[in-house]
Amino acid sequence: MVLFASSFYGAILNKFDFGSTLYSVRLILMILAGIQMGELFFKKFGCAIENFYRYISSLYFVLTILGFGIYFVFRHSTEFWQVLAGIGIIFGGDPHIGRYVSVYFDPNYFAAIGSIPFITMYRLNCLGPSIRTVIKLSILSLSVWLSWSRSGIATFFFMAVYFFVEWFMQNRMRILKNKWLFNICGGLVFFAVALAIRFDDAFRFFSKLIHTRTDGTAFARWDSFKLGLAILSDYPLFGVGYNYLRLFVKGILGGSSVDSSVLATVVNFGLIPSSLFVVMFVVWSVNFISSYNSIKEKDKEVFLSSRAFFAYLLFVIIFTCHFNNVLYYQFWLVPVVAIFTYYSLCIKQIKKLGY
Repeated sequence: MVLFASSFYGAILNKFDFGSTLYSVRLILMILAGIQMGELFFKKFGCAIENFYRYISSLYFVLTILGFGIYFVFRHSTEFWQVLAGIGIIFGGDPHIGRYVSVYFDPNYFAAIGSIPFITMYRLNCLGPSIRTVIKLSILSLSVWLSWSRSGIATFFFMAVYFFVEWFMQNRMRILKNKWLFNICGGLVFFAVALAIRFDDAFRFFSKLIHTRTDGTAFARWDSFKLGLAILSDYPLFGVGYNYLRLFVKGILGGSSVDSSVLATVVNFGLIPSSLFVVMFVVWSVNFISSYNSIKEKDKEVFLSSRAFFAYLLFVIIFTCHFNNVLYYQFWLVPVVAIFTYYSLCIKQIKKLGY
């Protein structure tokens, strides 16, 4: 209802735009599709969380391998866009050199999404350590690293630190006897090998990281943020109408929105509806945290994985989505809605049955 009301308001304010209306319909359909997918996950796997891990991990691993096919064949992404155009697929992607663009055709989106299978693969290995899972996890980690996405790698690193802290708190009394020291050393070796694969790409990445203040990409994102604030200052209360922002930025940025998902939300909906969204998210967060805490003793694995995905969601909202508009990206939004729907149904079932 809020989406339709905002879209209707935008049509009155800016004159009706069919494309903006379609974006509203698409967002609603993505949310509904995610909920339906989560319900199907629960119907298929129930509370057998290990089977859910295997399904998600296998699905994303296949996508990762396909992405490596693109990476090794096309060093320049523009060559890949030309091949796609030759078979009738017109895609105006950014020019990337030596970056893992993935099957999403965008390294930044992929790197942000890569933490989803990282969580499931890690938890799967915790339930039953296996060389196969470790290899899959290593290949996934390499793909995220080769995306050279600063925000995506930071998100992946955050989840790695999160799991390390979680492990440390559980095993702090027997650290020296634990095999994690060996795993950490192996990870450092893997990191060194990853650098050796594309040393020039690694050098370019660290150069951009060190010279962020003079990096063109960083400046473009800052210009995008300033433009969003300028538009918001003209339409502060109810914004410009959902996705009517595209009419304001298309001629300036060449895209359909500003880079920050949070800022895009505020500009599209305005301060009043956005404040309502914040309240709704806080209420949902408190309820979700309370729910997974209530099953801590009944099903520890669902508790641990629910908490991990919630930590990932918070980090994406607080940090990652300000560098790429990932919150509205269909290949992030639909799986995340599905996963949280699945966990909510699992928690409800566990509380109902009391096991």
